[in-house]
Formats: sequence, C-alpha cells, structure tokens
Amino acid sequence: MKKPALTSASPVNVRILLAALCLGASALTGLSVFAQGNAGAGARRAAPVAVRPVRGKYCAALAPQGWFVSGENAQRVAFGADLRSGDGRASASYSVFAAGTLNTLRGYETPDRAVAFAISQMGTVPTRYGSRRQLGPSEFLIEFQNSGIHGLAFYQVFPAGRGGYMIVMREAATAIAVWRQRGSEASAVVRSLHCNVPSVPAAADPPSLNRRAGSATGNKEEDTSYNQWLDKEYYHNPTTGENYWVSPSQDYQKDGPAGPGYYAPFGNSYVKLDPGRR
Repeated sequence: MKKPALTSASPVNVRILLAALCLGASALTGLSVFAQGNAGAGARRAAPVAVRPVRGKYCAALAPQGWFVSGENAQRVAFGADLRSGDGRASASYSVFAAGTLNTLRGYETPDRAVAFAISQMGTVPTRYGSRRQLGPSEFLIEFQNSGIHGLAFYQVFPAGRGGYMIVMREAATAIAVWRQRGSEASAVVRSLHCNVPSVPAAADPPSLNRRAGSATGNKEEDTSYNQWLDKEYYHNPTTGENYWVSPSQDYQKDGPAGPGYYAPFGNSYVKLDPGRR
C-alpha cells in the first residue's frame, strides 16, 4: 500500500492549516457515499465485527483486530497518516497538503491536479481515475486504481489566499482482488479516523452522522453512528465494553434470547449488545 504524498510548500499562515484540519473532519458526512457501491456489491458479514481503538502519536481510529498505524508524518504545512490491516490488503489514509500558489512543486498547480499527484505518489505510480463527483460546495469524491490497489478518495478544498488552497483528503483502498469484500471495511475505518496534530484538537463526527430517524428493523436507538451506505453502526458489549460494527440488514435478530437486538459471542454463549460505542 502507499503512503500519502506530503509536499513542501511556500510559507503560509498556520491558521489556514489549522482551519483545514478542523473543518475537514466536519465533512465526514460525504464519506457515507464512500461505499455506496460497496454496500450492495460487497460481501456482507454474517455477524457483528469486533472493533477496537487503533492509536498512533497523532491519529486514532476504530478498526477490526490486526489494523495498525503504519506511519505518521507531521510537517510544518502538511500532515499524513496511514493505517493498514494486519494482512496488508486494506488501508486507510489521512493527509493535508497545499496546492496552487501555496505549493511550488510541479503537479500541485490546482486542487484536482494536486489530488491526482498525491494519489499517484507524486506521479510515480500510473493510476486510472473515475469521474470526479462533487458532494458539496467544496467536497469531492473520486475512485482510482493502479496496478496493485483499488480505492476511493474523499477530499475537501479550502481556499487560502490568492490562488492558494489547503486540501484535506481521506483514502480507503484495498488490493484489487478484494475490493468488493474489503472496500467497505477500509471505508469504515477511514471514516472513524481522526488526527490531532500539534495544537489542533481532534474534531468529533458531525451530528448528522450520529443520529437517524429509525431503520427497517424498527430500532430507533440514537448515537450509534449509523452509516446508511456502509450499512454499519456501533454497538458494544455492556460487560466488557468491547465495540462492534453491526449491520442492520444482516445482524439484527428479532427473536434473540434476550429480545430483539444484536448479539455477539461471549464465553460459551452470546450477549446482547448495547447501542453506541465505548
């Protein structure tokens, strides 16, 4: 898997970078579209998936067992972090970099060129791109594939002075052969990824990702971080506090031993999970 391409840039007001980092997390709603195709095409898991905190020096996420922070790189006007699955076949990345007049490197003249240049590891890896989708005033989504991986990049562009931009980008990728099976996993991990670089507090998910009116199961619990496209939400074991991803369309049991709900293995039996995450 690749590491995010970090760039050197001409001096910029540090407040621009701080604003980009804080506001970038507020655009996570767009990540719900990350796996819109995956949700139907991907292989559904047959049971809740245990997830646990994965932490580095600056970043943290919730991911299945085996995921780890493989690299973090904090620079004065750029930042990058990579998470990787234990088998190396899925990854989640977070990066912040400059474009336009804030970046003197070739390949970063416009936001779109900068994104393509970063995804292709500064143009060193031949990469094919799908059509760019605009999700909001400054939020975009693009699919990509090279000889080894298939992925999606969600990015937000912040104007910064005359012809300058700061870009906050999240990428979810897997080996090509397992995209349909693992793409939603990588997307869910990158959605939970928050980074706290020096002097920049980590931003929480916006309320729109933590509330829902209800579901086909009739379950109206709040604060489970339900994602309609990934078909995942957070529940936890009330005894141990272990967090799980559950799929409302696959894991909900109407006739569970302790009533309707979600169940996970616990000892020699099963435990009914509580909504939300610990």
